[in-house]
Amino acid sequence: ARAGQLENTIIVGSSDHGEDPSKLSYARIKLWTSHILHSAAYIYYPRHLMPHEGIAETLRMNTKKLTQTLDMYPTIRSILHGGSGLANGNYHDHPLSDPNTAAAEGCMSGIDLTAMQIPEDRVTLAMNIVSSSISHRVLWAINTKEASLYHREGRKEYLGQGLNNNYILKYGSCTKNVKDLCRSSATTRGETNAFLRVMVLLRSYDKGFYGEDVKKCKPVEFFVELLGGEKAINATAKTMAIERSKAMKQEAI
Repeated sequence: ARAGQLENTIIVGSSDHGEDPSKLSYARIKLWTSHILHSAAYIYYPRHLMPHEGIAETLRMNTKKLTQTLDMYPTIRSILHGGSGLANGNYHDHPLSDPNTAAAEGCMSGIDLTAMQIPEDRVTLAMNIVSSSISHRVLWAINTKEASLYHREGRKEYLGQGLNNNYILKYGSCTKNVKDLCRSSATTRGETNAFLRVMVLLRSYDKGFYGEDVKKCKPVEFFVELLGGEKAINATAKTMAIERSKAMKQEAI
């Protein structure tokens, strides 16, 4: 900073996990609470290095939205190419960086946080493809800004997690109490109904987030059955369509 180099430097930082406020022994690798699963990430991007002011506004708005690790690569790559330059389709040297191309190829991809404002109702899918053979047999999740629906299979159980569990972790105000694990059952009516709606959103995205192959992958099929099967999903989709229709009519009045 004293040498004046900070204003000509872009800094990107990310942690591998959040902090456990209860200080349980090795909780970060055994007990995955809302605190531990919320890892810190930041981008220091001097405004005078940005091609236009819109990038600063987009990044700032996205700090309040649901992001995921997969977003880091396209964001950093975009910055290296001049900010939101990739928004104009400049993916020729690495086509799978384009969310639409990745979706068409059956891949999961992140989004460029400098170029796209994340929708409030974003839903993400997580699965431990690499680490499943190392330390954890299965760890799947459907995530929203408010909560995550988890399925976890492991070798040992730790405070109700690990062997073969389905549970929901909540974020937000409940994390203010360090003794609260922010965890609830995945089978209560209210939680099931909420995640039925989440599943409908995940499968209805047409913005390049996930392609049809991802929407039909094993973790998604598992969560569909856990929530009541295709019949329950279809019924929820119809209810949401009716609600949207009523809302549109109200706006037109």
